[in-house]
Amino acid sequence: QPMKIGLLRHFKTDHEIPKRCDSDTYNQEYWRYEKSSTLPVPGEKIPDTSDFDLCFCSTALRAIETAEQVFRFPDDIVSTSELIEVPLQALFRSRFRFPMKFWHFINRTAWAFNSKKMPEPRKQSEKRARDFISRISLNPLVDKEKNILLVTHGFFMVVLQSELKRRGFKPQKEFIRPEYGTLYTFEKTKTIAKTPKNKKNTVGKN
Repeated sequence: QPMKIGLLRHFKTDHEIPKRCDSDTYNQEYWRYEKSSTLPVPGEKIPDTSDFDLCFCSTALRAIETAEQVFRFPDDIVSTSELIEVPLQALFRSRFRFPMKFWHFINRTAWAFNSKKMPEPRKQSEKRARDFISRISLNPLVDKEKNILLVTHGFFMVVLQSELKRRGFKPQKEFIRPEYGTLYTFEKTKTIAKTPKNKKNTVGKN
């Protein structure tokens, strides 16, 4: 059987995002969100991950809580900072309270253009995804017939999706903005990986 990699966005959290905020509040809200917990999820909303043999998840609490709920071997989950969300911060200082959607848009646009004002510009995010996929796919301890589940975050999933497709993993369903708690499966084909190109990624929210 060809190798499968599943991408799963964490469950929705209890963090309430303000509709408008200035730059300082935006940065504070981002870090509050990073520490937030997931909301209760009814059993019928928990995705079936029984096809997966290994599970890696982000070190963020919301990802860990999600992985422990969905993976059948919770004691074997490997938590890694390589799967954290692409970090955000306000592109400029302002006391004016802009809509939250405005902040997300300009910050992700700045990320796409590799602005040095972003904590992790696009090239660094792409390298992080590339290095992680290389590590798990080339690791001699990872049986090529084993399926791997990655519990991570919405925007970084977009980066991972591009890297998996480049390596010949075919998505069952592509996404622009992945849904909370939804499993997206990629299956390995015989396609040879393409050389990375400097393309603009789809800009979205975390």
